[in-house]
This record gives sequence, structure tokens and C-alpha cells, in this order.
Amino acid sequence: MTTNIDNEKEKQEEEEEKKKLEQFEKEQYEREIEQAFYYYTEMAEKIHNLAVEIINEWINRNFKYEKGDITIRKRAKIDKELATLIAKAYYYGIINYDNEKKKFIINTE
Repeated sequence: MTTNIDNEKEKQEEEEEKKKLEQFEKEQYEREIEQAFYYYTEMAEKIHNLAVEIINEWINRNFKYEKGDITIRKRAKIDKELATLIAKAYYYGIINYDNEKKKFIINTE
């Protein structure tokens, strides 16, 4: 009789241990997912910032600010469609001219 009681207790303890282990694994998995999310979010932000920096540099090499307007530099070799897109971006406020820094800046807000 005591063997049945002991067996039942052992089974219950094993089930409890199994549940605890499953819960621990689930929590660990969730932590790993959260860490991966933050890592990739940070990497995406860095890539975005780098892209903005590169585009800013390219715009400043190929365009100039004259008389309150954006104009293409003479030495610039860009196609008309791209130049039109850049001009539209300037007129819509996506690209601004910073008078203090004397350069164009992409508005990322």
C-alpha cells in the first residue's frame, strides 16, 4: 500500500519538475526573442542612420543652395529624374538647408 502512495508522490514530483522545466524553457525562449528584437532594432537604426548620412553627403556633393533654392552643381552627373525627385523632396520639406552648417540635411522626423 505504501508503495502505491510513494509511486503517486514520485509521479506528482516528476510532473511538477517537468512543468517547472517547461516553464523555465519557455521564459528563456521569450528572453532570447526579446534580446534578438532589441539587437535587430538597434542594427536597423544604425543602418538607417548610415543611409541618411550617405544620402546627405551625396546630396551636398551634387547640389547647392542658391537664392533660397536647390540647384544642381555643374560638375554633378545625375539623371534628370533623380534630380527632379531631390528637388521635390526639398520643396516638400523632406530635405532642408541648414544655413549654419551650410549643407543640406534630410529631415528624418
